[in-house]
Amino acid sequence: MTAHPTRADILRRDRARVEFLQRKNPGPVAKIPATGGPMNDGNYVVKVGYGTPVRKFTVDFDTGSSRCWIQCKPCTSCYSQIDPIFDPSASSSYANIACGATQCTQSSDTVCSASSCMYLDKYGDGSTTKGNLATETLTLTPDDVFQDFSFGCGEDNEGVLGGSADVRQVRWGVLILSPLLAQLDRVPYLGQVFSVSYWLRRVHASLVATEVGTIVDSGTVITRLPQRAYNALRKAFRAAMSGYPEAPGDAMFDTCYDFSKYVGKDMKLPSVTLHFKGGVDLEVDETGILTVESGVSQVCLAFVANEAATDVVIIGNTQQKRAEVVFDVGKGRVGFRPGACT
Repeated sequence: MTAHPTRADILRRDRARVEFLQRKNPGPVAKIPATGGPMNDGNYVVKVGYGTPVRKFTVDFDTGSSRCWIQCKPCTSCYSQIDPIFDPSASSSYANIACGATQCTQSSDTVCSASSCMYLDKYGDGSTTKGNLATETLTLTPDDVFQDFSFGCGEDNEGVLGGSADVRQVRWGVLILSPLLAQLDRVPYLGQVFSVSYWLRRVHASLVATEVGTIVDSGTVITRLPQRAYNALRKAFRAAMSGYPEAPGDAMFDTCYDFSKYVGKDMKLPSVTLHFKGGVDLEVDETGILTVESGVSQVCLAFVANEAATDVVIIGNTQQKRAEVVFDVGKGRVGFRPGACT
């Protein structure tokens, strides 16, 4: 049995993802439950269906990337996964996308091969996926079925995460890359609004996000703030926590505390609210303010600063705990409803 990734592995992967997002950034509801993955790596998974007849797959839920894909037969290089690998030949609704189709010609990471459109996606952690760009029937729930859904049918999927063993080989193996919004907004009853609720089952001063732009990303674990905003948060947080003993920080976190003498006792944490332009606020749930690094003897403020002033702000999934995040595609808006999951 393969061991779960260490906390250091998770944070290395998170750092690689943030660097990738910083480089690429310029800028009635179907409900499916998102839960913490079995590898305890800080990400979420959902169950969705592909094909006719429908086959269920466990997939990573990710709002920070651009293509949905799953592993497909015949594999030239596929990693081990819990679910059976998708077989296009067994689905009556599967179709490869032609080279001249809009989905192919408007993408910078596709090429033509034997009259079919091929894609190649590369990620910040070194992983890659390559295969046919295709359409298929996507089933979110029995009542929410979408025809001709564009996705990647990956036949060559590999990579090493942060120098450690390939985590995708020891997890469930399939990955869905959102947003789904661009395709789901054509469904009339969804009204161009896509809503997701986050609720991690794991238990492990106020500031303003600046003008550099913000990504709400379910695939990043720890929120990245501009240095100036982070400094203000850190100063206010340290002042409010002055009654608790400090603990050494590390290369990533610089505001940590030793709570070993407070186990089983009531503790008062300062509130943290993220203010967005337009008057939208996200009051961070208490479970999203701190992160446990080395047990209760090293519990750290779960925010870090960006390296450059031009880096985009990334709101990670730790700070999205127990909040509903609503993407209004038609009006180009994002909203939050704290306490949506209890």
